[in-house]
Amino acid sequence: MSTTKSQISQTNNDNSQLMKRLEAVEKKLNYSQQLEKQIKKLNKKIYGLENGILKLPQFQIQNYYSSEMSEKERIFFGSTKLKETDWEEYQDSYVKLKIDISSCNFSKIPTIVTNLGGNDYHCSTKGGTSVYEVTESSFYVVVYRSGINPNKVNGWDWHLNWAAIGEINY
Repeated sequence: MSTTKSQISQTNNDNSQLMKRLEAVEKKLNYSQQLEKQIKKLNKKIYGLENGILKLPQFQIQNYYSSEMSEKERIFFGSTKLKETDWEEYQDSYVKLKIDISSCNFSKIPTIVTNLGGNDYHCSTKGGTSVYEVTESSFYVVVYRSGINPNKVNGWDWHLNWAAIGEINY
């Protein structure tokens, strides 16, 4: 087999193009490595600036309750279980939920804050943040959404997050 001059020329041309491509890739790699080093330096600077900003007095996070609460006041919080919340059918398109807070041992009716969580349709409800019949030991939430029932809402992982703030018995 004899190799012709044109085949050798073509091979040299192919090699030359491959070398150019290799050089271009190496340049891009070097550039990427330089960029990565610069990004790391900038991230360190940003981290330092953020820490400096957070030390400024106006950015200090304060727990306003701690200074205003008496020794007898406490905050309790909880959440009902996904798919196991004891929703009751209340009226057409309403579900009702009783939350037992007797273990908190409140001496007076506490302040209650609620939030309705879930995976579907809970954002288009009414009543998830309204509490009813609050006592030292329990409260109710009644939620409305067209066409709901306990099975549907448990299937959508509806659950109630709550916090109770008040004086406790010692």
